[in-house]
Amino acid sequence: MINKDNMTGKEDELNKDEIAGAKKQIRKHVLKTRSSMDERLRREYDDAIFSKILSLEEYGKTDIILTYASYNGEADTYRLIRRALADGKRVGCPVSGVRDGEPLLDFYYILSPDDLSEGYRGIPEPDVNKCMKVSKDDIAQALIIVPLVGYDDEGNRLGYGKGFYDRFLAGHEYMLSAGIAYLCQRCDKLPVDEYDVRPDIIITEILPYERRIYGRIDI
Repeated sequence: MINKDNMTGKEDELNKDEIAGAKKQIRKHVLKTRSSMDERLRREYDDAIFSKILSLEEYGKTDIILTYASYNGEADTYRLIRRALADGKRVGCPVSGVRDGEPLLDFYYILSPDDLSEGYRGIPEPDVNKCMKVSKDDIAQALIIVPLVGYDDEGNRLGYGKGFYDRFLAGHEYMLSAGIAYLCQRCDKLPVDEYDVRPDIIITEILPYERRIYGRIDI
């Protein structure tokens, strides 16, 4: 668990720049902790997280899974991608970009992990010239798996600081989102601002998945 007591003061005493600075400091610490995980334990934890995703009622109901392609120590999603495709579901992965100075996230269907190649900042992404873009109607029916750098007990999410997923989730409020991470990425209390969007579900390797109602959707 990441303790930020010595990193920042109370959230409501921080201005926008101070919140960004506190997040940056927490992010650096959490990523260092995650990268130092024992590889045997990491594989064990990935298995547990994978099982919890499959146990979601929404996984069974939906025909569409949107998920990031894991890299750089993130909770693994490749097993999920292969399983979802084997289950006859359509799988979409994100492509990151910028439009009019704002972060933009689009999803494209893949038929195999082989459809992914190095993209934005080395992140595996679909080839937009070969893969079909996921429509807005399809997005509304999907279960989306989002990466977490950190999270807290109030369901707040710490990402990589670019706002791609916050902006995407804010624009698709009726879809169900599940953030996945390892327990070592848990923080006492994250500083948040008005642009931060909490996932509907947070899944780790130890705790049972937790359902919360945040006001975006009733699950």
